[in-house]
Amino acid sequence: MIGLKSPEIIIPDPESMLNYTKKWEAERGRLNKSRTTSRRCRIALYSHDTMGLGHMRRNLLIAQTLASSNIDPTILMIAGAKEIGEFPLPENVDCLVLPSYHKTLNGNYQPRNLKVENHELHELRENTIFSVLKSFKPDVFIVDNVPDGALGELNLVLNYLRKKTSTRCVLGLRDIQDESTVSRRQYLSIEKAYRDYYDMIWIYGDPAVYDLTIESKFSQEIIKKVYYTGYFDQRNRINLANIFNINRELNELFNFRKKLVVCMLGGGQDGARLAESFIAAKLPENYYGILVTGPYLPDDIKHKLLNDCAKEKNIRILDFIKEPGYLIEKADRVITMGGYNSICEVLSLEKKSLIVPRIEPRKEQWIRASRLQQMGVVDMLHPDEVSPEKITDWLMSDGPEIKGAREKINLNGLQMLSSLINLIARK
Repeated sequence: MIGLKSPEIIIPDPESMLNYTKKWEAERGRLNKSRTTSRRCRIALYSHDTMGLGHMRRNLLIAQTLASSNIDPTILMIAGAKEIGEFPLPENVDCLVLPSYHKTLNGNYQPRNLKVENHELHELRENTIFSVLKSFKPDVFIVDNVPDGALGELNLVLNYLRKKTSTRCVLGLRDIQDESTVSRRQYLSIEKAYRDYYDMIWIYGDPAVYDLTIESKFSQEIIKKVYYTGYFDQRNRINLANIFNINRELNELFNFRKKLVVCMLGGGQDGARLAESFIAAKLPENYYGILVTGPYLPDDIKHKLLNDCAKEKNIRILDFIKEPGYLIEKADRVITMGGYNSICEVLSLEKKSLIVPRIEPRKEQWIRASRLQQMGVVDMLHPDEVSPEKITDWLMSDGPEIKGAREKINLNGLQMLSSLINLIARK
C-alpha cells in the first residue's frame, strides 16, 4: 500500500514502493519470456532551458539515475541548451539539442542565437520535437516543469501521443513555481494540459517544506495524479562525476592549507551584483575563493570581474564547469543563488551556505530560501541587500555549521524514480 500524506495526495513510501517494484519486476520478466520479441523500455525527457541550466541538469540527473537502475532503459533527452554536450552521458542515453530560446528578466522569450522571428523558432522546435518523438516511440515521456513546453511547443506532440500511442506522459514539477497568487493563476491557465495530457505529476520536493497542491489550489482531479518524490540528493551526481573523472583538472586550484568558499551565479545572466560583491568582499585570512560565473554572464561584466580579480590573489574565476557539485563538496562555505539544483547540492552535502535568491521574474527562489532558512538549514540574504560588506560579515561570522538537513528534509527523490516508472507502466 502506498503511503498517504492525506486522503488526497499520494506520497510514495520507499519500502512499500520497493516491494511493489520487486513484484512488478517478476511479472515483467514473466511477460518478457512469453514474447517472441522484446525491446528496452524507452524513456524521453524534455526540458525547455530558456533561463539558466537548472532544468537540463535536473533531467540529466534523472536520466543518469534511471540508466543505472534495474529498468535498464534506453533514454532520449531533448534539451534547449547546447551545454548539455559538455556533460558525460551514461550508456544507453543520448541527446537532441534544440535551437535555443533566451528568457529575459521580464519573462519574455526570444531566440538566443538564431536571427529569426519568434514564430519561426517556435515552428522549428515544435516540428523537430514532434518528428523525433514520433520516430522514437517512447514508452514514457517526462516533461520538466512546463506542461505545454516553451510557448506551447509541446501541444502538437502531446496531443498526438495521447490519441495515437500508448505512451505514458509524466509532468515533473519543481517544488515551487512562484508566489501563491501567481502560481494559482498560472495553474488555472494550464489546468487543461494537466488533465488532458498527463498520467502522473511528480513534484520534486517535500510538502513539509512547501505543498504546491495547496498553494496553487490544485483540483481534486489533478491531485489524484500527484506524487511527491522528495528532493534530489546530489551526492549521486557527484559520485558519477568522480567515476567519469570530471573536473579533476580543478584540483590544481585547491589550496588545502586554507578553507574554500565557493560563489556560484547559476546561469549567470542576472548574477552581476553578487559577483562584484564577492570579488570586493574581504575574505577571512585563512580562506580563498572560487567564483563560478555561469556561461550567460555578459562578457563586459566578466571582463571587469577578471580585471578586479587580478588584484585579489585569493580568488579565482571560472565561467563554466561540468560538475559544480564537485566544487561544493570541497568547499567549507558556499554562496549561491537559490535555484533548485543549487539548493539540493548544499542540502545534500550539508554545507554552511548563504543563499542570495533571484526575485525576478519569479519569486520561486525567494520562497524556497525563506522556507529553508526558517528550518535552520541555510542562511539567506535579499538580493537588494547584497554588498561586499554583507558578504564579508557572513564570512567572518562564527555561526554553527549546518548539520541535519538530510534528517529534516526528504532527499530521497532519486530513489523513487524507478519505482514510479514501474508504477506508471501498469496504469
